[in-house]
Amino acid sequence: MIPIVLYINWELLAPYVAPDVPNPIAPLIFISHPIPSSSPDDPRYAKGYLDLVFLAFHIVFYSFLRQFVTTIICWPIARYFGIKKQGKLDRFGEQGYALLYFTIMGAWGFVSSSLCSPRFFLNKTQAYHGTTSDMVVSDRVLLDWYSTFLQHDLG
Repeated sequence: MIPIVLYINWELLAPYVAPDVPNPIAPLIFISHPIPSSSPDDPRYAKGYLDLVFLAFHIVFYSFLRQFVTTIICWPIARYFGIKKQGKLDRFGEQGYALLYFTIMGAWGFVSSSLCSPRFFLNKTQAYHGTTSDMVVSDRVLLDWYSTFLQHDLG
């Protein structure tokens, strides 16, 4: 939360104090090194050393988020249900974090794939769009295969 506050603070105050200095917090939160020739509709990025800063920040951030959810949210729930041993509290916290994580990320993936992808997996007409008709096996072909198989197997 602190880097986000610092980023917003810099964006609000820097134009008055140091207008030519770029935001030093931006590489922590956003991907750096945009390719200038890419279109704004489809931005592309190059690799650079600031990507390591981005990754390091997000590794630390999500580690702290996981620990926060485990100790502040899940442990009180476990104590409410009578769990007292530290090992069981840890296990309950890990399971609670996993439940929360997969619930949120699964819902986010479901919504983003349904809104963004023309081949959404629940839209069967789009999922099979572009496949050739010879991939579909007719009932007659299956019947011939089974009768041949049964004749050679039983005969």
